[in-house]
Amino acid sequence: MDTTRHFRIRTAAFAAAALVTSLASVAQAQGGPQLRVTAIANQGALKVGLNTFRVNVQNSSHSIPATGQVKVRLEVLDPEQMKTEYTVTINGVPPGQDTYQPAWFRTVTLPKAGAYTITAIVDPDKQFAPVYPNDSNRRTEVFTVAGAQAQGSFRLIV
Repeated sequence: MDTTRHFRIRTAAFAAAALVTSLASVAQAQGGPQLRVTAIANQGALKVGLNTFRVNVQNSSHSIPATGQVKVRLEVLDPEQMKTEYTVTINGVPPGQDTYQPAWFRTVTLPKAGAYTITAIVDPDKQFAPVYPNDSNRRTEVFTVAGAQAQGSFRLIV
């Protein structure tokens, strides 16, 4: 094989590899679903015992849905910093900033009165995006469970 032909083959191979890399970069730049937690809300008054929380999951991509099962994790730190985790799956998240998919956590146990730090994480295993800039797939809020009502003193009027 002459050196000119060998050079052309190597150049063509290099150009093909560069094209594949470039296309992969473009696909990655267009990205996939951009999942994030927009809200954590308790349903009803918080109390010692079982509580229900709703986590709103949004897909900031304007065109690419998150299809299939999407995992959402709720991490609860009690007043003494003991952690409990709950996980649910939701079925997909449509694209667009005007929509969200709720993830319901219906049996969250808050065993005592005090401040609870609750963190919601969508896609904790990074199935849909290898990197979430600035941990945009998580949100943390503090919720307070009131103690028992103080017993009031009542006056009996006869």
